[in-house]
Amino acid sequence: MIDLGQYTIKKIYVGDYISNKPLSSQLVQIGGKEKYLLMDNGYIYQFDWDSGTLEDSIPTVQCGGLSNFSGFTYLNADTVLVYNDGARTLLMINGRGERLQKIEIPASQGTSDMKPTVEALNTTRPLRQNGRIILSGAILGNLEMAGELGIKVPVSEYVEVQAGGWTTTVYYPEKYTQYNWGSYYLNQVSVAQDSTGHFLYSFPVCPYVLRYDSDFTSCDTLPMRSRYDKGILECDLTPEDFDVDPDKEIRYYISQTSYSDILYDAYRRLYLRLVEHPLRNWPGKGSFCKPVSVLVADMNGNVLSESKIASFGGKVFYSNNMHVFSGGLAIAIDNPDENNIYFACIPINIKN
Repeated sequence: MIDLGQYTIKKIYVGDYISNKPLSSQLVQIGGKEKYLLMDNGYIYQFDWDSGTLEDSIPTVQCGGLSNFSGFTYLNADTVLVYNDGARTLLMINGRGERLQKIEIPASQGTSDMKPTVEALNTTRPLRQNGRIILSGAILGNLEMAGELGIKVPVSEYVEVQAGGWTTTVYYPEKYTQYNWGSYYLNQVSVAQDSTGHFLYSFPVCPYVLRYDSDFTSCDTLPMRSRYDKGILECDLTPEDFDVDPDKEIRYYISQTSYSDILYDAYRRLYLRLVEHPLRNWPGKGSFCKPVSVLVADMNGNVLSESKIASFGGKVFYSNNMHVFSGGLAIAIDNPDENNIYFACIPINIKN
């Protein structure tokens, strides 16, 4: 269904002043056409996906100063969700940038009342369902220590938009608090929402995807395991080891098979899961990019296919700027031309 070695290149022209490596971006349908949105420089810029040209923008000045780890979700022309990371607030604005609502997000009150560390970027963007807004994010550190203290570590919480009040709703699987998986890379989580309102959670060390219903009252386990997965080894290093030499955690992470993004393909009603494979011969003290494959499953969680392992010809690819579009899967790849974002556009072909 997916051949990562067969792709065409699409360019989005950002010019001299808009970043070609956005941390928060989205590909949406507006007026029946595909548009690519990215947040930068106090605006959410809108590009036509077909032509790659800038055609509109939404000012975010009424959301306050937005740091690099702030993010957004475009729902429609009347509602855009913006997370201000520095102020820990969630804001609703319209397509003109006018502020409609501001919601304060509670902070953790020690281990007895731990809150998720919100990351409103692409893999954990704000989601909305049934009058609720769901925020998610990874918690860094050795989670095995929380398990020793009997603490459940939260991943997601939601707010009732009209009534107010926050509820913690999803936690790391017990596997995270029973074993040592390092402190950073394998703690990341990816969240998506499908057309039926289900929420999908992909954790790096879990060979399955957790699927919650729209009210978070029930959960299915979807066995989306890579055929190349021979098991993930527990880390035998301590946080102190990583403090002394951060490269040690990188070397551990790139030596393991792991899972990252989960995406919903609304055009073909499929689930896509990115699998990361061991990277050999990393020289250290530089950038790294693990080879990947893509799992494809139907909406019952049945795996239909998995691509071959690929590394895009040695180019660095940016899975944090990866989107489903009408023609397949688009993944940003590195290029010295800073005036454009380059996407590898990979067809998704369904064989009956």
